Amino acid sequence: SILQDSLNPAGPVRAVGLAEDGGVGFVGGFFSLLDPILRAGIAAIRVGDGAILPFDAQLQLSVSNSRPSVNSLTLHEGVLYAGGLFEVAGSSPRTNLVALALDTGTALDWNAEANGEVQTVFAHGTNLFVSGQFTSLGGASRTNAGSVSLEDGTASTWAPHPNTTIESFSAGTNGVLYLGGSFTSIAGQARGRLAAFSLETGAILPWDPFASGPIDVVLASGDVIFAGGTFVSIGGELRTNLAALTPEIGNATEWSASILGRVRVIEPVGDQLLIGGDFTRVGEVIRNRVALLTLTNGAVQPWSPLVSGSVHGIGAAGDEVVAVGDFTSVSSAVHLGMAAFRPEGYAVLSASRGPNQAVNVEVFANNGEAIALQGSTNFVDWVTIQSNRVVNGVIRYTDNAPNNGTTKRFYRTIR
Repeated sequence: SILQDSLNPAGPVRAVGLAEDGGVGFVGGFFSLLDPILRAGIAAIRVGDGAILPFDAQLQLSVSNSRPSVNSLTLHEGVLYAGGLFEVAGSSPRTNLVALALDTGTALDWNAEANGEVQTVFAHGTNLFVSGQFTSLGGASRTNAGSVSLEDGTASTWAPHPNTTIESFSAGTNGVLYLGGSFTSIAGQARGRLAAFSLETGAILPWDPFASGPIDVVLASGDVIFAGGTFVSIGGELRTNLAALTPEIGNATEWSASILGRVRVIEPVGDQLLIGGDFTRVGEVIRNRVALLTLTNGAVQPWSPLVSGSVHGIGAAGDEVVAVGDFTSVSSAVHLGMAAFRPEGYAVLSASRGPNQAVNVEVFANNGEAIALQGSTNFVDWVTIQSNRVVNGVIRYTDNAPNNGTTKRFYRTIR
């Protein structure tokens, strides 16, 4: 983890979105202060060092001593859309939905009001899909869910009326919008917490995997739909909290990764799947609230940070990964609700002279990575000094070779 420990949100962090190059991370939640600079509900950070950027949406609630909150963020074509509980952004009235400039946080002219708290926002095509606890959206009557135009904020005709909040949206390449939550009825049809709609017509489709418990996240990835939450059966098969489903019918595929605990977030990273939540084990392998799985067969990868509490959001872009949630430490280092992880293969090596000319070497890298430390006296001939897997983010070694007459010593790491 590489964010500065001084980054101190006074409240839960619930959402994260990364700019395309991964250099800037936008975080949202129920915080009123992000040390050392005042921010309310939303802030922008430089991922490399955790510095707070000038971006400032100045979200406010009119109720005295009440804090605004941001539950969901989505970036689309150079605009940041935020949903939560607030009434003002800067000097502009904005009720629970806002479009913000990425550099300054200034509220744009786009305006689509929701008369209750917004839980989830998802931008796709020409629409912003929205869920929450509201009865009107974008100037139209909408119960708990709807979509608005990304051009002017007016409501579209899509009105699914779920009987409770939708937690997640995802769009497939097949022209289908997949969504999940706790609902059992949507668009006048019985559905077991998962549903699919045509993006072209807005009509509900027969797809119905019927999960036995709440769905927190849905992800359309190629020809598979991943679903995470708290369940023991889905798609006609026994699956624990994470499953892969067929996009046409909703049957569970052979892909399986039994998760001990709630899965709140799924994020694709290349040919792998990054998951986060409340879990402490994946299959027979201990994993603390985050894990990396292969897309092909669900095999658990060595990457294994030790996160002290729930992970509610993960953002990935380029080589950067940022996690947010209710944790206070990552791999024994203090991180209050936010942490950025080094890309795979990244290692920082430092060496210092100790007593009796011995050299103390430290290698900081991702937990679980196999790292070989090598030494040389001429930059040509390299000898492996130690090979080990990273534990708690660091490998330490004391090299006594300089005690034996070696005047120069160079070090490097390889994977």
